[in-house]
Amino acid sequence: MLKKFMAYVHLDGHYIMEDPRCPSEWKGSGCYDIDVSAKKDIEVEVWAETEDQARKYALDYEYKDISSTVELDAVQVGLVKFVEDLPDRDPEEVGVIDPGWLNWKY
Repeated sequence: MLKKFMAYVHLDGHYIMEDPRCPSEWKGSGCYDIDVSAKKDIEVEVWAETEDQARKYALDYEYKDISSTVELDAVQVGLVKFVEDLPDRDPEEVGVIDPGWLNWKY
């Protein structure tokens, strides 16, 4: 039987931008590009048979936001809590339920 879990996940990422102090003659060259760190703490719903499975699904999920240029560097799964049994769900429905927008912090 599937169970619903809530997993608390910390994401680390980065994006690339041109250094604002770049000399005008070098703009657009890529020579003055810098990495800017981004992070996000999210809570995701996971359907799994066990807490260990829920943790693995949360860790392996591809946290990709198509509206963002942030590249994901690391995923850390913290607390995983059991919420309720899901007797009407099929075993094929395991995994992370879409967490929606990530709204990165820069």
